[in-house]
Amino acid sequence: MEPFNILCLDGGGIRGVVPATLLLRLERWLQEMHGHGIGAHFHLLAGTSTGAILAAGLAQGMSPAALQALYVERGREIFPWKSRWSPRRLGLMLRAGLSAPKYDIEPLANLLREVLGQTPMAALEQPLLIPFYDTLGRRARFIKSYGLEGEAAAFGAVPVWEACVCSAAAPTFFPAWRLEHAGEVCSAIDGGVAANNPAACAVADALQLAEGRPIRLLSLGTGSNTRAIPWDEAREWGALEWALPVVDVLMDASLDVYQYIARQLLGDEAVLRLQFPLDPQRWGVEPLNDDMDDASPENIASLIAASERYLEENEGRIRAFLSSP
Repeated sequence: MEPFNILCLDGGGIRGVVPATLLLRLERWLQEMHGHGIGAHFHLLAGTSTGAILAAGLAQGMSPAALQALYVERGREIFPWKSRWSPRRLGLMLRAGLSAPKYDIEPLANLLREVLGQTPMAALEQPLLIPFYDTLGRRARFIKSYGLEGEAAAFGAVPVWEACVCSAAAPTFFPAWRLEHAGEVCSAIDGGVAANNPAACAVADALQLAEGRPIRLLSLGTGSNTRAIPWDEAREWGALEWALPVVDVLMDASLDVYQYIARQLLGDEAVLRLQFPLDPQRWGVEPLNDDMDDASPENIASLIAASERYLEENEGRIRAFLSSP
């Protein structure tokens, strides 16, 4: 029986160039083995934050090469500076004070409108799942292109680009996004605070969508953080010290939790997780920064180089997993 294949893509800001690079090679290998690309191989796409952008692009027929180019060529439009005290951030600080989000969200929204157009979620032929968190309802929400009944039906009219903005509005980096749909208003922040790895969410839906077929999951990370928070620091930190690191910690923790759930549900042989540490010594590339907003050409080039070396080391096991129909 033909398996029901799921592709899941983690959040991680500019580090989305990592799974974009992996997708480039996966596309080539799928063409060699099966004569079709990613779109025909996977029956459900799920993505959070930057992973939502990648999944949405694939669902609309964008090539992995075009998706990678978004990060390489236009990443600086979204993350134009590194320092929170950049004079270019003055407008944000005047509007919202010193604790304003680091970046304006409008450049991201404008880019996604341009690239993804006005297609509503319900018009997609490819099943697509995008989570976000609603600060008004204080709960995780899911925008889908399938199962359009009840709440899902209301979200079906949301443009794909706006679903991605909802999922990518990372706290401290971007302001919350106001989503109006079907007479309801949501205050949307990054889906990563609920499910930075949407694997378990996708598997839960696939249990019904697959209609008895075996389910297989390919899960792509954006590279894992390697900078430890020492015990002697963490034990003394209060709200001020944790204000920025806690975002990374919460998003990192959910990666492993949801992957664990998916693996327990499907079994080890049905799950392949592609994730590697962003360690410059391990991959022999400099600089290699795990910050979600380091969109410098040098860091993006290093992220791509590390991804390619990871692919070279793991080609055998990846090809073996993809060899299933």
